[in-house]
Amino acid sequence: MKLWKILAIICISLMPTIGLAISSEYYAKVPVYFNVPSDASFAVALPSSYTFTDITGTSEAGATTLSWISFNFTDIPQYWVEPIVQGVSTDAQNGAAKPIFLIDATGNVNITVSIRFESSLPSGITVCANATCSPVTGTSCGTVQETCTSVDTSYVQLASNLAYSGNTYLNVTLYANVTSGVEGGEYGAYNLYIKGAAV
Repeated sequence: MKLWKILAIICISLMPTIGLAISSEYYAKVPVYFNVPSDASFAVALPSSYTFTDITGTSEAGATTLSWISFNFTDIPQYWVEPIVQGVSTDAQNGAAKPIFLIDATGNVNITVSIRFESSLPSGITVCANATCSPVTGTSCGTVQETCTSVDTSYVQLASNLAYSGNTYLNVTLYANVTSGVEGGEYGAYNLYIKGAAV
């Protein structure tokens, strides 16, 4: 009987050690998230000085207005006519070597770049756009629309992932065609929207 009491006392005294581990350190973890707003801002430069204008408009209604451009046809029909800035022939696009727009992502995220006309162009006049990445390094612009693609009232993506870091620019070139039967005169202004959106 005494042996049984001694065993019971030993078991009771060992129970806290066996059932509850005691430590001098305990840890908890808390998942923490940081929400930083995406800034998809960009800047655009046109021929002459290629001075960049920061784009501050955040909707089509509030779009930043840049210098006007024109396509000056000298014959009908005529194809692959390049634009000039504000009627100054020396400020003309010259293919990818002197594009009509240089676009620089200036925010804190990579952006897609797309363009569209606000309204349909006159019958017999068409515009196409293409782009190149400068400098051509890896995927600094993502997928670029290198083939001249028709631009109308739906957005056409010119770059899928223009990098905001480094010295990466999207070179955008535009070309216009006029077919036979278009009446002579000035047509416009037709607003061309350039949209930068966070990737």
